[in-house]
Amino acid sequence: MAVVSRSYLQSHLNDNPEDSDRFLVSDTPDQTYLLHIMARDNGPIDATTLEQLLSPLFKDGRYQQFVYKRDLQLPPGIPEPAAP
Repeated sequence: MAVVSRSYLQSHLNDNPEDSDRFLVSDTPDQTYLLHIMARDNGPIDATTLEQLLSPLFKDGRYQQFVYKRDLQLPPGIPEPAAP
């Protein structure tokens, strides 16, 4: 028995589809996480600069693609990508 993240499991099964019958995967998550980015006072980068660096990724949908590719969910407040 092992606890692995949904994103790791999905990545493994995408790379090794023959393993899908070898694993018994629960439909109910055991744990959920909401990860945040933090910036410390007087650190090498402040929150405003970090937001400016990430903003283009949110606007053009690259962040959302990164999240979906790993079978994760968008955090609250991150917009869905615009339809092409």
